[in-house]
Amino acid sequence: MNHRIHRFAFPTLLIAIGVATALVAQAQPVQKEQAGVAFTGKVTAVDMAAKTLSVVGANGEKGSFQIDAEATTVMSGSQDVGLSGIHEGEWVAVDADLDGNVRRATYVEVVEDPGGGKASPARPEPTGATIEIRADALTPALVQIGPGESVTFRNVGETSGGQTVMDPDGSFTSPSLGKGDSWSHSFDVPGVYSVQLGGRPTAKARIVVE
Repeated sequence: MNHRIHRFAFPTLLIAIGVATALVAQAQPVQKEQAGVAFTGKVTAVDMAAKTLSVVGANGEKGSFQIDAEATTVMSGSQDVGLSGIHEGEWVAVDADLDGNVRRATYVEVVEDPGGGKASPARPEPTGATIEIRADALTPALVQIGPGESVTFRNVGETSGGQTVMDPDGSFTSPSLGKGDSWSHSFDVPGVYSVQLGGRPTAKARIVVE
């Protein structure tokens, strides 16, 4: 009788130990697993309010990274520029920790783009018009631009000394421009503007801003 009791008691003891171990394991807090993320892509958005950097990789993969001013190093060249120093159109390499669905950037650096060119902020293409300064004329004599665009005056004449371009009303006058020199002036308000060569009032051009 005693032998039977011991034979059944031993498996029962093992089961009890197993159940107790499982209960203890379940009682332990679950640790969030962090994994490293390495991502290279082109910046598509910089949200200063949310402190978020959005990036698209060369193959279309997307990444959104949280930036912590105290915990994230953001480099452009040899300078620590912070989030405000990163611009749309730049290519960046990002190291981050993955915490659930949140990617927290630990390091961001402006890098060369995949085409081999140096990464640079996205900027609008140059807009406006160019008027050439000749010995006794401005050509073309009529140009059209949009508000906020500029007209570049380039001296291509063979005359000795410098040439100046001015508004007959005196609102602006260029510095003296020698052969090969250029000077630009922006026109913000729509309208029709006249310009002339300094000392040559018959050498005129019109600029239409609309």
